[in-house]
Amino acid sequence: MDETKSNKNRAIRIGQQLGNYRLIGVLDQGKFSGCYLGERISSKQQIVVDVLQPSLAEDLAKSFFQQTYALSQLVHPHILHIHEAGLTEDHLPFLVFDYVVHVPLQQLYPKGTAQPLTRIFPHIQQIAAALQYAHDRGILHQHIHPGNMLQTSNNEILVCGFAIDAIAQNKQRRSPGQVIDNVAYASPEQVRGKSCPASDQYSLAIAIYEWLSGDLPFHGSPVEIIRRHAHVPPPSLRQKAPMISPAIEDVLFTALAKDPTKRFASISAFIKALEQAQQPGNAPHPTKSITPPPQLATAAATRPAMAPVPSHQWTSSPAMQQQVQQAQVIPVTAPAPMQNPLPVQAPALVQPPAPTSKPIARPKAKQEMTMTRRAFAMGFTALALAGGAGGWLALSRQFSHTTTGTNAPTDTNNTVSTPGAKGNGVLIYRAHPARVTSLAWSPDGKRIASASDDRLVNICNSTTGTTLQTYRGHSAEVYAIAWSPNGKYIASAGADKTVQVWDANTGNMLLTYNGHSGSVTSVSWSSDSRLIASGSEDKTVQVWNATTGNQVILYNGHTAGVLSVTWSPDNTMIASGSWDNTLQAFSTIPTDAFAVGDLVFSYAGHSAEVYAVEWSPNGRSIASASGDKTVQICNGINGKTLRTYKGHSGIVLALAWSPDGKRIASAGADTTVQVWTAVNGQKVFTYHGHTNSVFATTWSPDGKRIASAGSDNTMQVISAP
Repeated sequence: MDETKSNKNRAIRIGQQLGNYRLIGVLDQGKFSGCYLGERISSKQQIVVDVLQPSLAEDLAKSFFQQTYALSQLVHPHILHIHEAGLTEDHLPFLVFDYVVHVPLQQLYPKGTAQPLTRIFPHIQQIAAALQYAHDRGILHQHIHPGNMLQTSNNEILVCGFAIDAIAQNKQRRSPGQVIDNVAYASPEQVRGKSCPASDQYSLAIAIYEWLSGDLPFHGSPVEIIRRHAHVPPPSLRQKAPMISPAIEDVLFTALAKDPTKRFASISAFIKALEQAQQPGNAPHPTKSITPPPQLATAAATRPAMAPVPSHQWTSSPAMQQQVQQAQVIPVTAPAPMQNPLPVQAPALVQPPAPTSKPIARPKAKQEMTMTRRAFAMGFTALALAGGAGGWLALSRQFSHTTTGTNAPTDTNNTVSTPGAKGNGVLIYRAHPARVTSLAWSPDGKRIASASDDRLVNICNSTTGTTLQTYRGHSAEVYAIAWSPNGKYIASAGADKTVQVWDANTGNMLLTYNGHSGSVTSVSWSSDSRLIASGSEDKTVQVWNATTGNQVILYNGHTAGVLSVTWSPDNTMIASGSWDNTLQAFSTIPTDAFAVGDLVFSYAGHSAEVYAVEWSPNGRSIASASGDKTVQICNGINGKTLRTYKGHSGIVLALAWSPDGKRIASAGADTTVQVWTAVNGQKVFTYHGHTNSVFATTWSPDGKRIASAGSDNTMQVISAP
């Protein structure tokens, strides 16, 4: 019997307890691992548990705990931290990480799209800092590629996916020939089983080459790619990206030297040289021979060819199979584990990174941000939970009025206001135990629907906060909801790749739309409640009949995942925002100039992904929120830029026009909701009530209240100024 299949049949069940944790949901299932949403039993804090396949051989258990202990000591602002490691009763190894929303850089910088060095360099510096920190402590990464680099909502990078040699050896024993799929980034010596610090430098240089040119240097079968890494110089970077200076190309090609001793002395030296090369007239840093730390010099001779990342593999040549099977475990000096799971603690002198969260999956808006469910699951900075029964909590006013574009100080008076009263009241709804991703007011303003990563949609009374209904139809995180203009229906969508239409009064499901092949990040109703537009990580916007589910338009103009969709008030166009940094408007009716589905205009004013788009109530303008920290307003007919709002200090994830079209509320990773005038961009007030990224904001139909929600697991309603 196939060992992998045998292990897959071993029961990992929802509700199962693994050490101090209980599994509460499935995030992803791959061939070599299963990712589960879990919670710490004592505190109910959400975490991610990665259960690896196959079961671990007894003679490798000690090495597994030694190596995971060593990795747990890596406590750095840009390294994804392993909290605990253990074995199930079936000897399946598992790892415990924090739960966070993020997007992998392979999603942020998609293949085929060249990036300017000025944009990616801050990320490169953070990655390099993490790798240098690990190298200084005798630990190699060995899996450097964009999928193991995660951007959080505050634009910071977390490096994850460090090799665990015991897992690699275990897989080779049970499934000979199966190794990782990242040979495109592997150095010549790494393939030979001779990894050293310069191997990570080489892999990072490959990633930078890909980002700058939009293409990898080598293509072909795994064996052909390995051969080219070993013997063929990389193609000229400047031919693919003419804007790159000779100095930058020289630095990159030094890091890509076939001989590791010809590369830079360290990751830090490499990045310093790259920084210097960006300065006009500066020559690249001279090549230095490498003197690795003693631990790594010893380890290099015994490092396995490549340790697999769960769920990714390719079939190696017989020679490589033999190299991997003969590889030895790196000795790691660490206390012997006393029990399973193994609790691990950070060194006393190193402070762990502050909790953060990421854009979306709306994922984060998407990305989560978009990202695959696997990628979403593997983000790792703590997300505080604010559990509890549904209902409003009345607090003092926490927004500040201002007549300028700057933030005013937060009002700290402790006066408690009456829930629902006009004035200083702040009403907080805490019924979701996870991030709240989307909000929708009922057309009559009496109810608010909230969607969450907990897979639920709640409907509450907008005045009392009483939970009126909970919809449980989704099997994964819910990223978007929209109330039909006639008030009868709600459309909800998310990571299960479906859009579900259900009765807003009874909760009965009426239709499930399965047209998308990726997570659905946004939904929008036509003003007559007949059609629904849905945007997805599959790069499409699909328009379909809300009653029959029949598709009427398929728009595929975006080159990356779609994060937001919105109908024009007259139903003649749909606008969409995407990871490709554009806002695109296409026609929904035939005209003299455009057929149905034709692009009317593409707005390229943003320098980063577009998380939210919304048409003004009069249909003349479109506002868009972006990862470049701005909200921009363009002409709704020709896409001409009308205004740019720069009041936010972080990624802007959400926006909403006031019903009269005079003001815009915007919110994002800086934890604020800001209200400003649409005509001149003057800030009216800033609300500081949230403690984490804000993913949704919306005005009540009468324009008197504003609701917002996000990663602090709350929905909050304030009186509009």
